Amino acid sequence: MIAIFYLVRFLWLPILGTLGLLLIVYYRHRKLRLQDRVSKDYYEAATAQVIPNIQDEKNVVGKVAVVTGANAGIGRATAVALAKRGATVIMGCRDLTTSKQAKEEMKRILDSESRNNLILMKLDLGDFNSIEEFVSEFKKRFSRLHILINNAGVLDRNGKLPPTADGFEPNIGINHLGHFYLTSLLLESLMAAAPSRVVTLTSFYYACATMTLKTLPSILSQIDQTRAEPDPSHYANSKYANILFSKELGSRLLGTKVNTYAVCPGLVETSVIRHENWWARQFMRMFLKFRGMSREEGAQTVLMCALSKKLGSETGGMYRFGRSWANPVKEIDEELMKNLWEQSESITLRRSSLLNKNFAS
Repeated sequence: MIAIFYLVRFLWLPILGTLGLLLIVYYRHRKLRLQDRVSKDYYEAATAQVIPNIQDEKNVVGKVAVVTGANAGIGRATAVALAKRGATVIMGCRDLTTSKQAKEEMKRILDSESRNNLILMKLDLGDFNSIEEFVSEFKKRFSRLHILINNAGVLDRNGKLPPTADGFEPNIGINHLGHFYLTSLLLESLMAAAPSRVVTLTSFYYACATMTLKTLPSILSQIDQTRAEPDPSHYANSKYANILFSKELGSRLLGTKVNTYAVCPGLVETSVIRHENWWARQFMRMFLKFRGMSREEGAQTVLMCALSKKLGSETGGMYRFGRSWANPVKEIDEELMKNLWEQSESITLRRSSLLNKNFAS
């Protein structure tokens, strides 16, 4: 008995590790062999040809697209796909060092003609100054913008990241306010290119949002401390804000031929979980290995909303797995939507008079 006790005491960790590895191997094999039987919503819908044929795609040769966070994940897959189709793709990225390396890797999978379609520009969505500099540089080089993909984002539920350069909690500051301000400053270019499209990525996790009319002012307020208080709802609130922003933007732009789409890509293996604690990262990585999609699969609904001719008559809607998300898990609060817009507009109006001109009701 003593021998067994010491054997278990010293070998339990290697045994668990081996069992875990065997599980990963088994489920990866199962995923490859039985995709048609496991998680049909994720595999069949995501890997289906959601743009049925080339006739349903808008021709984007010579068109201009901006993809935020285009150096990794879904943004990277989207940028490559658009460049392959002949669009000039501006990669709006925060870290130019790592993004230059990513761009070279992306160019290697493009043909010689498409490689020149990728243009890297610095864009830090957590810094209003950086957004203004990006838009200024963009307008010097391009007079029109046909597709804007609001993809970049952070997931920080543990208060690991500092506030944005302008003092906002990083999830809401980057995921929502950064894209709100960027879109506002690019609206003139989008209108000049009409018909044009704005695709904003959200997440199923928005269902956990705690944002209400009562809590909205505190969510959008500037914070004094060096780190935001840990709160799992921060990310959920920012993703809910993405949906409300896209829907309200579509409403305000009716008749302009600038259409908006909110996309939930599904469970995708990306680096967005990098700010989670160690245990959460390991669990989520394992879960994504079993149930997640590749970044190329996750980009399919994004591309559908950016390119499909059939969606040219739709605006302000939500999409998931290559189709309209008709029954979302959380109802849209219309009053909250308008209040979020007004308060976000008030924050960014301090920075630019362009908002007042472009987004006047």
